[in-house]
Amino acid sequence: MPIDQGTWRDFASLAQRKRALEQELREVKAQITTTQEPLLEHLAEQGMRSIKLDDGSTVYIHRAVYVGAKDTNYDRACDALDAAGLGDFVQRRFNSNTISAWYREQTANGDTIPSDLEDTLDVAEKINLGIDLGLFNSFN
Repeated sequence: MPIDQGTWRDFASLAQRKRALEQELREVKAQITTTQEPLLEHLAEQGMRSIKLDDGSTVYIHRAVYVGAKDTNYDRACDALDAAGLGDFVQRRFNSNTISAWYREQTANGDTIPSDLEDTLDVAEKINLGIDLGLFNSFN
């Protein structure tokens, strides 16, 4: 069934809108980062954890903690966790991005992967359309 140019243009327009929204989101995130710092300082100076606004919403301090291996030395961190009696936190893992790249390289040439891996790895492939907006992008 042939697809008319309107459908292709609609797709291109949606892709352009997505890029614009992603750019707007990056800008909003940057504004939040800039605006947030003096507000955090004010709450700390006042000894407050939150403030209720006149619209009924509440702005509050949220603490997030992320712990990783120092200097990306995973083996050393695992050994230290084991020694501290925290061996239950240590897991044997592999990097999904690295193994995905290896898989793409292997299969790009028509090579197969070892059958043991076929039985143990879950491979999901997603196909999407890409778009080069060319001149359309330069006018916006």
